[in-house]
Amino acid sequence: MRIWRERTRRIGSEERGVALPMVLLVFVVGVALIAAFLVSIVGSSQVTTAAKADVQAQAAAEAGIAAIYTEMLAADDLCELPAIESPAGEVPEYTASVTGCDDSAFTVTVRSTGIAPNGQRQTVEAVYPLDASPSQSPPVALRTGKNTVLASDTKIRAVDPAAPANLFVESGNFTCTAGAKIEGSVYVLNGGAELSGACPIGGDLYAKGDIVINGSGRVFGDAVSVSGNVTLSGGARVDGSVYAAGNLVSGVQNGIGGNAHVGGNASFSGATPSVLGTLKYGGVLSGSTAFVAGGPPVKAAAPSLSMPHPPVWVDLSMDTITDAGFALQPWQSGWECSPLNWGSPVGLSAWQTYTSPKVIDARDCASGFNFEYWGYELKLRTDLVIVATSFNLRGFKISSGDGQPHKLWLVVLPPKTCPAASDIKLDSIDFVGKKITALAYSPCDISMGNSGAYWHGAIFSGSFSGTPLFDYSYIGLPGQTTSGGPWGGGDPTLASDRAILQRNVDTPDAS
Repeated sequence: MRIWRERTRRIGSEERGVALPMVLLVFVVGVALIAAFLVSIVGSSQVTTAAKADVQAQAAAEAGIAAIYTEMLAADDLCELPAIESPAGEVPEYTASVTGCDDSAFTVTVRSTGIAPNGQRQTVEAVYPLDASPSQSPPVALRTGKNTVLASDTKIRAVDPAAPANLFVESGNFTCTAGAKIEGSVYVLNGGAELSGACPIGGDLYAKGDIVINGSGRVFGDAVSVSGNVTLSGGARVDGSVYAAGNLVSGVQNGIGGNAHVGGNASFSGATPSVLGTLKYGGVLSGSTAFVAGGPPVKAAAPSLSMPHPPVWVDLSMDTITDAGFALQPWQSGWECSPLNWGSPVGLSAWQTYTSPKVIDARDCASGFNFEYWGYELKLRTDLVIVATSFNLRGFKISSGDGQPHKLWLVVLPPKTCPAASDIKLDSIDFVGKKITALAYSPCDISMGNSGAYWHGAIFSGSFSGTPLFDYSYIGLPGQTTSGGPWGGGDPTLASDRAILQRNVDTPDAS
């Protein structure tokens, strides 16, 4: 019995450590599970934090889009709107800006970057439609509403090469003949154009109808017929490219210095080559491919063509002039409507004492305001507007009386019935020192003679005649201070409050 108990005691003693490995195993497994659980919790927390920051940055970027949209509604020129930022101390924050205006597509693109408290960024880009009106017309030296013929030593020059002396013909055709020279582009909005007899155009020639260039007519830029044909003959030359919705007919060697792209037929004759670049055409090709120096002609769809934005007529009134800060100065009828040609004209002498902007109301002059005084020099010390039913001015000088630049406007107010004769007649007015810039404005005809003195400024007319000597220098309407052109249309405006495209884009480098 003792032996049994002793054996049993020894067996119990030997089995006493059997549970320890199991306990250790359970402990290790438990620790591993707890560790995994903690890692999961920490990882989930980090994912949640990152997701939160992403949402914060995205929301801030969206807020920036909304904020800059509000600024665009109130901006004078939304395309020139400066970048904006969220209010100081606001978290999350954003920066937003206008990144581009596309005049051809009539869209404005804005971009906003949102920044979360941890520095995480999201960038949103939105594209809004603009009204189909230009931010501005190209610089306009001469705007005329009807058929326009420039001939016999007409010279229209650009004072500033960055602002070429462009011509816009609203309706009717444009003709330029021997001796004329234009240092800018010509836009014939609703008619055709013909150049001949050594008439060079320093920029582009756009016409809705046919373009005919013959003799030694030359276009230094492109020739574009939006809905018609282009014909070159004689010594004609287009240094740039030719685009036409219709046909191209050329019998001129080296007549096209660039490419040609026409929607209709292309016909060549005479010496080769005619096109120094490439040719794309949509109809039938007549003549050897040797007429095209830039490679084999290619059949292609018609070019997509449109006229650059035209200047839009803006009606002036006495109210708009006085509202622009010009003090009204009534003008007497009688002899002051046609100042005497001897001594010093009393009325004009008074103008030279004005030192703040004035508008001279000479509409009571039954036959308009007329002044011819050879050798007389009108010295202006401020900006001056003269309003009359008509003007006939010649043979005097205009200069600055204080050495500072000033502006002069000759205005015939619309609406009115246009007379048979020109509303404003100008000849031999000498701008001494080029400190005075002038605008002649009439809904009717303006005529300009050619007696050696160059007009310094711009012409805005219902129609135009004469053979001017003309130095184009920008001048807006009375009170206008922007350099975008005085011709209306104004700055672009938003066409809708809804973006036509909105997307996340690559976030720019924070550095």
